[in-house]
Amino acid sequence: MKKIILLLFILSILASLSACNTDSTDMSFEEPDREIDLKGEITKIDESKNRFLMVGSGQLSEGEAEVWMNVHPHSELYNDTGEEINFEDLESGIEVEVWVEGGIVIDTDPGQGEVVFLKVIQ
Repeated sequence: MKKIILLLFILSILASLSACNTDSTDMSFEEPDREIDLKGEITKIDESKNRFLMVGSGQLSEGEAEVWMNVHPHSELYNDTGEEINFEDLESGIEVEVWVEGGIVIDTDPGQGEVVFLKVIQ
């Protein structure tokens, strides 16, 4: 009887551990729970300031706008397959959807914004 209880205990532990296993091929991410702020094309990368220039439109701009987007360590960046990427993976010419922190500063030309979440849509 003790062997059966021990066997059931071990099996339940193994089942619990396998349920906790994270699949490294799972490329899922969760977009912010609001509309995209800007959608457009990256036109220039400024590696010295961790920012990129994009031309796009969305709810934060009237028509098409040119905006410097600053990328910070807390910014979440994902490629078109859902894998998390780094700032260094961004290139001129790719299409992106961007969620911005606190809006876009339009007092400057071009405008400026802080990236909260970015998804490559190419």
